[in-house]
Amino acid sequence: MALTDDISADLYTHLLNKCTPLSMLNNWKHTQWEMDIAMILKDKSLNEYEIKISRSDFAKDAKLKGDKHRFYSSVRSSRANQLKYIGAVPQKFYYVCPADMIKTNEVPEWAGLIYYYPCADNKFLSIKQVRRLHTQPIQDNAIIKMQTSMCFRLGKNLRDIAKLKKDLNEMKLNFSKD
Repeated sequence: MALTDDISADLYTHLLNKCTPLSMLNNWKHTQWEMDIAMILKDKSLNEYEIKISRSDFAKDAKLKGDKHRFYSSVRSSRANQLKYIGAVPQKFYYVCPADMIKTNEVPEWAGLIYYYPCADNKFLSIKQVRRLHTQPIQDNAIIKMQTSMCFRLGKNLRDIAKLKKDLNEMKLNFSKD
């Protein structure tokens, strides 16, 4: 899990450095599927970044998320592009993985591929460009849902931190009594 966390943190920082107005780290559930990292650009386009840390993780993704992949592959070729809910579907989808783990010919035609180089100054290199799945901007209600989710996570994290501090103080007290 540490590699996933490293890639997530580095990618999140990389996206923020590109002046992204709103990025969401760690499993934002936008419809029935989750996103590792979601990024909304100024033009209200939504990009999804799916982090893979092993070949088996990549293979498992195709198997477990077959419905999601079939939907994404059908978006450009069907009239689904004109449906209202399309605003919660990313315009671009990228796999992000350690360098050379996934080959470009293994990536679905609707997905892009970005390699992660942990020791390089520029940690991310786009290996396979992707075309937009559709042209509809993300809907305002999806942005509000995303912002609300961020607030709830922040609140939960703050509560977790407060509990850890309390537990640590109790441990210090117990240690000093001994």
